[in-house]
Amino acid sequence: MPGPQLLKAFQDEFDRQERCGCWPREYTDAILHLRQPRERGAREARECLMKARGEGRIRVEEASFPRSAPRNGIIKVTAVYPVGNNNPNRPCVVFCHGGAMAGSDRYVGLHVNGPIWAETLGAVTVSVEYGRAPENHGVGLARDCYEALVWCWGNIEFDHDRLLLYGASAGGALAAGAALTLIHEQRTRSGLPNLCGLFLEAPMLDWRCDTDSMRRLSKDGPFFNREACAFAWQSVIQGKQVEFSEFVSPAEARKSDVAMLPPTAAYVGDMDPLLDEVVCFMGKAGRPDFTCRVFQGVPHGFDAILPAEPISVQAKAWRLQWIKTIFGIS
Repeated sequence: MPGPQLLKAFQDEFDRQERCGCWPREYTDAILHLRQPRERGAREARECLMKARGEGRIRVEEASFPRSAPRNGIIKVTAVYPVGNNNPNRPCVVFCHGGAMAGSDRYVGLHVNGPIWAETLGAVTVSVEYGRAPENHGVGLARDCYEALVWCWGNIEFDHDRLLLYGASAGGALAAGAALTLIHEQRTRSGLPNLCGLFLEAPMLDWRCDTDSMRRLSKDGPFFNREACAFAWQSVIQGKQVEFSEFVSPAEARKSDVAMLPPTAAYVGDMDPLLDEVVCFMGKAGRPDFTCRVFQGVPHGFDAILPAEPISVQAKAWRLQWIKTIFGIS
């Protein structure tokens, strides 16, 4: 399918799935406008995950734990296990879902990846219900993901040499922020998790939203555009009136800190407004084990919108192979 036709197919399918017509090509400043289109998808994701459990493909466990003082509230997690696999040497993936910082929940993305990783990698996947913006803001979102990582280290049985942190879209920013937080905490504390890898799926990394790709896809970008992205960031940084750092917007990280991250992979479409910030962040480390793949002619979230499209299948196969390599699975 030629480029423009392929792009239109993704946008048409997104509009059909979400039943919201022009969104987000005409955006508003209402948080409900961001959340409502995602609510149905979140319900369907949970139903899909429970169906896989009912079919005996996976085992699902729910847990929660309190945030560290002085913060209040709890963090919920959902763990997907392989059926009949109690091997303590299995790998573990900690998953941070997408949703433009303010939408979706821990079942979104887990409903697809959890069963696949259980069946192909023998892995347990733990998805984090981080507090969403604007109620949770500043460093709070990434901090929730970091604390879930620490919780998994002490409460999930797995091979501690094979712990991968994975983030999709907004969750990519939070995964990167959590990994940078871990580096910072390891300087003064012992007994913290060690990551074997970090995977960033079209991550939101830069609150400024001022790259060439952002300007090119300002209002008319398919599925996701600069206007939507800027609003998502404002729900987190709230006019920069909150604590602000590389743990919030990983693009702010110094080269020396990025270079301390574990082996990292990312992918993004060339019709995604996030393109430039992803490529820039991945090049900042100056390391050969930082791998960035740009897929041509596709928008943000392309492999979720049309999962059977050949380029989506290619992207998912590339991702799975990278994770296998990191886990040492042939």
